[in-house]
Amino acid sequence: MSAPPKLDMAAICLRDMTPFFKAIGVNSCFIVRNPEEGLRKLEELLKLEKYGVVFVQSSILKKPSELKIDIAKKLYPLIVVVPGPEELKVFDPKSFYREVVRKYVGFEIHL
Repeated sequence: MSAPPKLDMAAICLRDMTPFFKAIGVNSCFIVRNPEEGLRKLEELLKLEKYGVVFVQSSILKKPSELKIDIAKKLYPLIVVVPGPEELKVFDPKSFYREVVRKYVGFEIHL
């Protein structure tokens, strides 16, 4: 039995979030100027199959339905949406984690 492939982590974000991603060990940070450019970059990275985890700033990817690629059928990369400084002002942890659980477990949990 062979080991699973080692995949890199990537981040797609606005310039102000780059230090955060570098601090948590993300080597490939793709800085974009607007959400449209970010979505194009994400779709490009999904086709590469080089990354195991892709972090995306929430101002870039508001809903997975914005993507033209069906990510539900793929094992990786795992797309993790991370709130940026502006989004944290209105960040609701309950809604965030409810959405994460619903996406990856398949049912909704009310806390």
